[in-house]
Amino acid sequence: MSWFDKYVGKPWEAMPRPPESYNCGELVRAVHMDVFGIDTHKVFEASAEDKKEWVCAFARVRDGFKRLPDGERPREFDSVGFARGRFEDHCGIGVQTADGLLILHCLKTAGVVLESPIEALSRGFSRLAWYRHEGISAWPRLDS
Repeated sequence: MSWFDKYVGKPWEAMPRPPESYNCGELVRAVHMDVFGIDTHKVFEASAEDKKEWVCAFARVRDGFKRLPDGERPREFDSVGFARGRFEDHCGIGVQTADGLLILHCLKTAGVVLESPIEALSRGFSRLAWYRHEGISAWPRLDS
């Protein structure tokens, strides 16, 4: 069993209750806490339906995150911001598999899924931006 299997298939909820349910930001937050012991900020501080507030809250979740420079390849546990138009309004986390780097993220319509960047873009996102948390300098040994 891989470290990410316990998340796949969990339902989306606007007010998530990890580990039973998630939204995209709480999924990234849970992985950082579960694997690295890093507590990042909550994403939703207001109504999940309020797009403007969501975008502002999502920007705050990047405390401790630095955008990867152009040309630097993302790696497992890097976070990804998905954009529709001008703003990144969805997020996920990189997972290294035998099929390459996939993205673990939580969708309102599907719950937590694992898919390729191309599959994620086919959902209507216009671009992906990768970030690395400053507290993640080395990968943990994950044998189970």
